[in-house]
Amino acid sequence: MKQEISGRNEDGTFKEGVSGNPKGRPVVSIVALLKEKLREKPGGEDTKTYLEQAVEVILEKAITNKEEKMIRDLIDRIDGKPKQANDHTSDGEKIDGFVLEFVQPKNEAEDTDTR
Repeated sequence: MKQEISGRNEDGTFKEGVSGNPKGRPVVSIVALLKEKLREKPGGEDTKTYLEQAVEVILEKAITNKEEKMIRDLIDRIDGKPKQANDHTSDGEKIDGFVLEFVQPKNEAEDTDTR
């Protein structure tokens, strides 16, 4: 005799209207997990946090090794990336609107026209 599993048919599939995961997928944020881990002190209370160690590595690469990309990334994180100016003018005059033109592709039959 088969043991009946709650919410399932005899063949083991879920009955109509019954979810196999009633609580849904757990929400896990990698950012939240990283922030939590960065606050940990891996060697005990007398050691630096992972965050402090990471900052030291970043500064070492940026300053001591003079890695240009790391310096640029560091500045971008501190001050934020500079905003890019977009000029929407025509010869110094502001454009109030624009015209969007749709071009219909030629019919292949028209391309074979022999004139």
